[in-house]
Amino acid sequence: MEVKKLTNKRKHTIYFVVDDDGKVIKPIYDYMLFLARNDKSVNTIRNIARYLKLYFEWLKIAGLTYKTAVDKKSATNKGILMNLSAFKTWLKYPTVSDKIISITPVEAVREDSTVNQIMSGVFGFYNYLTANEEINEFPIYTQMKNNNQFKGMLSEMLLKKERSPKSMLQSKEKKKLIKYISLNEYNLLLNNANNLRDKVIIALLYDGAMRVSEVIGLHLEDMKEIYMNKIYITNREDYENRDAAVKYDSSGYIFVSDTTRDLIIQYINEYLSCVDTNYFTINLYGETKYQPMRTNTIEKMLDSVAKRAKISRHITPHMLRHGQAVLMLKNGCRMEEIQDKLRHKSPVTTSTIYAEFDDEARKQAMQTAYDKANIKFTPDDTSLDELAEWLIEEDGIYE
Repeated sequence: MEVKKLTNKRKHTIYFVVDDDGKVIKPIYDYMLFLARNDKSVNTIRNIARYLKLYFEWLKIAGLTYKTAVDKKSATNKGILMNLSAFKTWLKYPTVSDKIISITPVEAVREDSTVNQIMSGVFGFYNYLTANEEINEFPIYTQMKNNNQFKGMLSEMLLKKERSPKSMLQSKEKKKLIKYISLNEYNLLLNNANNLRDKVIIALLYDGAMRVSEVIGLHLEDMKEIYMNKIYITNREDYENRDAAVKYDSSGYIFVSDTTRDLIIQYINEYLSCVDTNYFTINLYGETKYQPMRTNTIEKMLDSVAKRAKISRHITPHMLRHGQAVLMLKNGCRMEEIQDKLRHKSPVTTSTIYAEFDDEARKQAMQTAYDKANIKFTPDDTSLDELAEWLIEEDGIYE
């Protein structure tokens, strides 16, 4: 089986799965089309296609179809819970047979977090089939769907015996710690950047707490109020700028420090004023000169800058964004202020957004982190572990 990509004349892209004979697996294609029509991102559709490819590969091995696997009346069905648990185990231990007990430890090929994402994709597929009345809703899925606190999918049923069905639908993930850079490391990166454009990118990732896809998606018009330290984050459909995206469609605006503001104004005047483009983050050399940058280009740039700064560990764009969140937390900013700066859906301390800020309050929240940067301060109400858990849940990235 293979995941295929198709782009139409309007440059709309969709991913789907073909079987071993090269034929399109229609239920997967229909589901991908449904996701695309409901404004799911191309990356999301691609990932779900990959998840469903794995599921259909397992179904073939198990001698099941996507319908018989959840059909209690099917003669080949060993039980819905058994089937789903067997798939979960196969994802982690694809070489392990349920008929042979290994006397040596077997190492998982996928982490629990990855397996849970795959299972979420599979259950989303079944949710679509149920809503489309192609299959009957099964009790286990109903229980999961109605449980708002449900985060995992299936436990190691074939490797561990659990009593309750609920426990068999949960997979406890190992505690993950976010990786972030310190204010000192940020300054080292800034001082070792090769050119003004790279300095601006580093500043936007850290001081602006922007995602790399948002930095890539910036247009000059988003800087229309930069003289007031204000940058707009705008969600656009731009098929020429493939890596540009705004997660959760969290369009809005942010405030940056005076230093970042001045860098941006200087960059516009010296680099962009004589270039016929509306893109803000552009390549400066080569065949793609003046075209929007790609994510891997920025990642390579950070690697080079980190080496010059003599930072031994690998630095990713998201580590800069998380560095800003940690800086704000350690220096007294409230979670709703951090939430506002990062434009997340909700802070860890509440399930709803309970604070709205005017421009002056938002600028003050940003300034608070820098004013207190040299003062040791740990707020009592929120820990770094809670921030880490929140960032992982919201961003889906912990590096």
